[in-house]
Amino acid sequence: MKLLADVTQSFQAHDDHELTIKPGDVVEIERQDGRGWWEGRIQGAPYKCGFFPSDFVALRSDTQSLRIEQDAGGALEVVGPAAELRNSQTRFGMWASNMTVGCSLSLIGAGTVAFYWLAAGGAPLFKFIDLVVDIYAIVIGTGITIYEARWTRRSPTNFPWRSIIYTVLAVPTVFSITTLVPGVMLVLTAAAHMHSSLKSEVFVQESRKKPASASDGTSGKKRSRGFLTKIREDNQVGEFVWLLLWIGANAAIFFYVLFVWFQAIDAMPANFAASQFVAWAKAWGGVLDFNCALILLPVCRTFIRYLYDLSTQSQTRSQRILRRVLAFIPLDKALEFHKMVAWLVLFAGVMHTLAHLVNYGLSPDYTWQFYGIWPWTTGVGIFICMMFMYGAAPANVKNHHFEIFWYSHHFFIGFFVLLIPHGRGGFNRNVWKGLIITVPIYILERIYRASSAYRTVALTSITNMGNVIALAFDRKSAFPNGYKEGQYLFLNAPHISVGEWHPFTISSAPQEQDVTVHIRVLGQEDGSSWTARLADYCSMLMPARASFASFVNNNDLTRGRGKVVGPDGRKLFRVYGPHSAPTQHVSEYLIAMVIGAGIGVTPVCATVKSIVHYRWKFSIGRSYPDHAYFYFVVAYKELDSFRWFIRMLKSVDDEAHNLWAANPEIARTKTFEFHIFVTSVPANCPAPKPTAVVDDDKFWGPRNLDDNVMRVRAPWDEMQMLMLLKCPPKATTVLGNIHVHNGRPNWDEHFETVATRHAANDIGVAYCGNPFIAKDLRLQCARYSSINSKTFFRLHKENF
Repeated sequence: MKLLADVTQSFQAHDDHELTIKPGDVVEIERQDGRGWWEGRIQGAPYKCGFFPSDFVALRSDTQSLRIEQDAGGALEVVGPAAELRNSQTRFGMWASNMTVGCSLSLIGAGTVAFYWLAAGGAPLFKFIDLVVDIYAIVIGTGITIYEARWTRRSPTNFPWRSIIYTVLAVPTVFSITTLVPGVMLVLTAAAHMHSSLKSEVFVQESRKKPASASDGTSGKKRSRGFLTKIREDNQVGEFVWLLLWIGANAAIFFYVLFVWFQAIDAMPANFAASQFVAWAKAWGGVLDFNCALILLPVCRTFIRYLYDLSTQSQTRSQRILRRVLAFIPLDKALEFHKMVAWLVLFAGVMHTLAHLVNYGLSPDYTWQFYGIWPWTTGVGIFICMMFMYGAAPANVKNHHFEIFWYSHHFFIGFFVLLIPHGRGGFNRNVWKGLIITVPIYILERIYRASSAYRTVALTSITNMGNVIALAFDRKSAFPNGYKEGQYLFLNAPHISVGEWHPFTISSAPQEQDVTVHIRVLGQEDGSSWTARLADYCSMLMPARASFASFVNNNDLTRGRGKVVGPDGRKLFRVYGPHSAPTQHVSEYLIAMVIGAGIGVTPVCATVKSIVHYRWKFSIGRSYPDHAYFYFVVAYKELDSFRWFIRMLKSVDDEAHNLWAANPEIARTKTFEFHIFVTSVPANCPAPKPTAVVDDDKFWGPRNLDDNVMRVRAPWDEMQMLMLLKCPPKATTVLGNIHVHNGRPNWDEHFETVATRHAANDIGVAYCGNPFIAKDLRLQCARYSSINSKTFFRLHKENF
């Protein structure tokens, strides 16, 4: 029996995963993901399937119960939209929610201080009103934390009731010195909640259930290994050493400052002395000074890319030595390290503040006369800056509304401006010692960013494939110093927004004449997204009803081919980059596995084109790599967004067959395999019929220039591959060098094959895509690395 539901409220889809519904529609329900989202299709339109909020429909009484998809291990499978919130165009509500949780926890911590004052014998300035307010702060802080953690907003509202309630709740907190600042911060979060209400946001809180594994559930048995063997085989020696040094440095600073201040307090006169809590506050302050200086380095992308490029540009002895040195500085984990430092800064900041609050209650005369008002006022400003930054940093905001994360993170300027005078007499006597090293590096980084971002870049072509836009830029104008496989850039269209930059992976090979990016267009229904506005802008630059436009005439600004200035007199695009990526590590290995999922296909495309079209074609003897295995995981419903990828794959496989035919020796010394895994294939997928292609460029994207002179071609064409992907059989199908699989990958099978073929080698594994697959790959690299056989899988990953 079909599962049917009547639509009760209108819902507008905001990307290709969602389904637009309106009252009067009848929806056939396919499944739900356990978080308030259902998947289905409108009766009468069976080929459009998508997700929508379950509260927007009413189940018919004669339908069967909903089923929840589970994987082999029993965990809920993520079959709905991405694990976060999907249906709001903005994320101010989640930003406000994150900040509110931080404020409520601060209220609990600040309120708890009063009880320590009482336990210590009563603070000189402590009054009964303080006790009442502090108990009140603990109660409302606990209540708000629980409420926000379980928050669900299922229907739009323009009345800012949440803002009003939080503002009213914050009023009593101003009557106690310990809760004053968290109360003010709670009022500030109420403003963000009000903005969310005015935007009529609707979304469902994310599930905290463990997501399903990205593999097919099969795995080998874990080996029992000693600690040293484990970190060596898991390629974690460098990470372990670096982490040990960082922890050791923080511990040394903490205990040194603690010891010095304990001695200083013991030497103070009894009638004018600080409490022992000053020593703890200073110790945490020392940790803060060190990490606030260190936190800037991991985000110096140009500096990191420079180190990357130096170590991967060749196989000379100096490059190999540099790679060994950089093995103990895990550049691949720069962002993760930045986050670790940020969490320590938050924790140390809270401990530093609580210790000072306790000390103030126990020794108010000393504290006020010794420190004065300046450290308190700057400290409040620092915490407000942190509230805005940390509230927008979690994935539930960053991954779905990057602009909030980007703009709120610029409160770091206020953070550092206030950090310098945050001390006795208006000067922090320690933090400058670290900042004097890291701030100049960061300033040079930002100067380079600004100068390169305003470099004149020439647009050479636009291909409009409907749901995908391909932009090509002249390589000499975009990146005069070149770039590496799979690196990414930030793109800005001044006509759309002067200050809005978006990251895109470069899909072209470094040896190609143009720098190409493929951009998936979302939000086309209402034109609200940046990519939808980009598509509209590109249509203005192209002839009417054209799918491809080439700008080959020379321009005066770059003295090369391409178009620079748009119809409005502004520059068409600005480009900032390139930035380092895991796929550029493939040049370090003779054997490489390159894996992509979803939008992670673009670095895979750049890498496979570079290897087959250029390295193998023009190299003599060994190439790096000689043996290349490629893997791409794609959801069934997203196949139409990757037709351009099929054309690229056809061009690469044609080139491989042509090389094998022209030089049989290459076929014996090289390995090329490309595996495609199509997930979430319908149980009874209809046999697709070949589509009549009227506009070749619009359907497949432009051809490679070498395609017209190819003598030997792969034994398949684009339409044949598309039909196979649309309904893949259960058994693996092989077309040329392309292997098509139905379902998620069995990584054990593929890692075992590579390990058997290439024993006693270092094997590079480069991955771009969903972090859940990255976890599987890390386990596989550990499982099939062995000191005994001298086989090591080295994982280089990046998450989108």
